[in-house]
Amino acid sequence: MARYDNDNLKVPQGLYWESAEVSYWGESCSESPAETLDRSSEQPIGDVEEQGLSDWSYEVVGCFDGSRRFYSDLRCNYFDGTTLDGNSIEDLAYLTSLLWWMDNGNLGGAQILGYTASIGSATDSMTMCTIRTTYGDFGVCDRITLQETAHSITVAGVVTLGEPETVRTIQGSCD
Repeated sequence: MARYDNDNLKVPQGLYWESAEVSYWGESCSESPAETLDRSSEQPIGDVEEQGLSDWSYEVVGCFDGSRRFYSDLRCNYFDGTTLDGNSIEDLAYLTSLLWWMDNGNLGGAQILGYTASIGSATDSMTMCTIRTTYGDFGVCDRITLQETAHSITVAGVVTLGEPETVRTIQGSCD
């Protein structure tokens, strides 16, 4: 309960996190920095100042209306939608936190609480626990929905991504 409306605690240490500056993520992977630069023109990035890369993404940084903007694509050689460059449960946890961030990183009251893992002989599985909060106004209480999502990875790095399932909804603070 103490964490649900603290945006400084959005994800546990070791999972994906980025600063609160304005960022956009592409919907598919990119083969090159040039492809990401081309796709960035579809977002309000402004004047391109620099390009970068990480182990998992290509990035374009620009300035639009006086603020820094970021556009990123997953690198296809990191994750092509099916196969991950890595096969450990930690690799899968990081990937799923990154994918979660793409959809939820800018939402207040959306947080990753943590994950549990199960190691198998050829396939490892994990369950990520997240919350989504609907804030109440004018005397209505906040509603906190706990969700879990099951994912798996094989020794060859083949990933199966699950869909969030609601575990329960509880009441938060009331105005």
